[in-house]
Amino acid sequence: MQMFFRALVLTVLIFFYTFNCYSQLFTNSGTDFWFAFTETRDRANALYWVNITSNTNASGKVEILGTAFSQNFTVLPGQVFEVRIPSVDANILGSNIHANRGIHITSD
Repeated sequence: MQMFFRALVLTVLIFFYTFNCYSQLFTNSGTDFWFAFTETRDRANALYWVNITSNTNASGKVEILGTAFSQNFTVLPGQVFEVRIPSVDANILGSNIHANRGIHITSD
């Protein structure tokens, strides 16, 4: 019984140590992002935008693959720059389909 208890404590300690180490690696910082908006029920009133912020001066571009949409941005540290996405470009209709309409954000 004592061996089982020691093994259980060791397993729990290893789990929490591993979980703690990896939890610090997740961030939304970076210079290259891809995402898409899912279909929404109220397409007539839906608004799409991206908020971009940075810890340093940054500039870049938001573009939508397969469309003509492209917008450059410059953001100062701690500020938020809002990029409005046209609903005709952002809205992907249907499910279980492959749409070549990913939103791509690149920055320096």
